[in-house]
Amino acid sequence: MTRRGVLSIVNSVYDPLGLISPFILPAKRIIQELCRKGVGWDDCLPENEFEAWQSWRYDQQKLKLLKVKRCVMPRLHQRNMVHATSCLLRATCCLKLELTAATLAVKIDKLIRYEMEIRIDSSFFWTDSTIVLQYIYNDNKRFHTFVANRVVFIGENSEPRQ
Repeated sequence: MTRRGVLSIVNSVYDPLGLISPFILPAKRIIQELCRKGVGWDDCLPENEFEAWQSWRYDQQKLKLLKVKRCVMPRLHQRNMVHATSCLLRATCCLKLELTAATLAVKIDKLIRYEMEIRIDSSFFWTDSTIVLQYIYNDNKRFHTFVANRVVFIGENSEPRQ
């Protein structure tokens, strides 16, 4: 149980789609803590990290039970609801980036509706930017070109209630 061994095992997990990223993050935090403490590559793990690592390794066995269906075509009797994509982004004080992200969500929805051969009843878009939401709900104020172009695109390809 060394830092080198922990890194080797964590990096050996094959997850090209990132579906098990929430499971991998605690192991990466252990590696981060080992680096912060200055633990050498071939040094034994300190007690706290050893216990956390053992717990993670025990939980790793549960991944064998994980099944992910690869087909996105819903059965005929099921509701046609697909959450198509997600993007996690942390930005501070970057209004243009938040508005661009909202525009991108609508563009992706439009692309999926065009490419998929199933009927999609409704789409929902998520943002925690109140400024972007105010732009979308605004009917009477004129904006600078950058903002105006994106707000118009969002308005033409979605509804504010979405």
